[in-house]
Amino acid sequence: MSASVASYARRYAELGLAITWVPPGEKGPRHRGWNDPAHAIDDPVTARDFWKSRPHLGIAALLQPSRLVSLDVDDETRAAQVLGHLGVDLDHLRANAPTITGRHYRLMFRAPDEALRHRTIAWPKPEGAGSMVILELRAGMIADTLPPSRHPTAGEYRWSRPPRAGFPQLPDRLLALWRKWDRTQRAALTLCPWYVPPKPLERHEHKSKRLGESVIEAFNAAHNAAAILEAHEYKRTRGRFASPATGHAAGIVELDDGRLYCHHQGDPLATGHALDAFDVYRILDHCGDWRSAVRAAAQLLGMNGRAAA
Repeated sequence: MSASVASYARRYAELGLAITWVPPGEKGPRHRGWNDPAHAIDDPVTARDFWKSRPHLGIAALLQPSRLVSLDVDDETRAAQVLGHLGVDLDHLRANAPTITGRHYRLMFRAPDEALRHRTIAWPKPEGAGSMVILELRAGMIADTLPPSRHPTAGEYRWSRPPRAGFPQLPDRLLALWRKWDRTQRAALTLCPWYVPPKPLERHEHKSKRLGESVIEAFNAAHNAAAILEAHEYKRTRGRFASPATGHAAGIVELDDGRLYCHHQGDPLATGHALDAFDVYRILDHCGDWRSAVRAAAQLLGMNGRAAA
C-alpha cells in the first residue's frame, strides 16, 4: 500500500470525493470528528501530500459529502435472491458499477438529489438467536473504506471494476427500494425459509398483550441494555458502544436512565428512539419480533404461564 496510497488519495479527490484516514487494522475511521465534512480532504494536492507522509493509513470516503451511496453485499447468494425477487439483477449491477472487493464486495453509485438513510436487510439466524446481515444500502454521514486500504482480516481492498469515468447514477430500481423501505424489508423477510411472521393482534388478545407488557417490565428489571449489547460483541468505549458489523466510531450512547440511543444509521438499533433492555433484546435476538421476544423472555424469567402473547 505504501507505494501507491498517495496516488490513490489524489485520484479520489480529483473524482470529487471527501476523504478521511483509516487507522491500520480497522474497517473504518474512528478518530474524533471523522464524520465532520469540515475535517475531510477534498483537494488533490493536499490528499497526495497527506498520504505521502502517512502511507500506513487507509482511506475512506464520507458518503454524503462525496455524493455517493453504495450497495454492500454481505451474503451474495441471499442478496441475489432478495434483490431478484424485488426486480433487481445483482449480476447486471455488478457488471456495470464500480466495485470494491474485500471480505465481501460493494457497488458504488452517484447519490440522487434527495436524502437517503442507511438501511440494512437482515434475516433472523436459523438457530433463533440474533440476525445475519444480507446486504446494506449505505448512505448518509457514514464512511466507505476505499482501496488500497487493508481489511483487518481479508487483506487489501481492491477495485475489481474501478471508477475510471466517475460513478454512475443510482439505478431507479434501487432508489425505489430505498424509498419504499418498509415494503422492501417485509418482502425480504418473506424469502427467509425459517422466518415466522407475527400474527396480527386481535381484540381478544388484548389481555395477552397486557400480560406481555408485564413480562417486558420484569425483563427490564432483571436485565441491563448495555450488557446485552456487550453479549452481541458491541465494543464499549467510555459509556458509548461501537457496532461489530459496521466498524464505525462508537455512536451508541448509554443514557442516564440506562436506555440506549443509536446514531449508527445502518445498525438495526437505529430506530430514532431510546431503547430499553427489552427493546435491545427484541431487535438483536428476535429481529424485532415482539411476540417471539415476549415468549422467549417469559421462558427466561419463568413466567410461561402468565404470558401467552
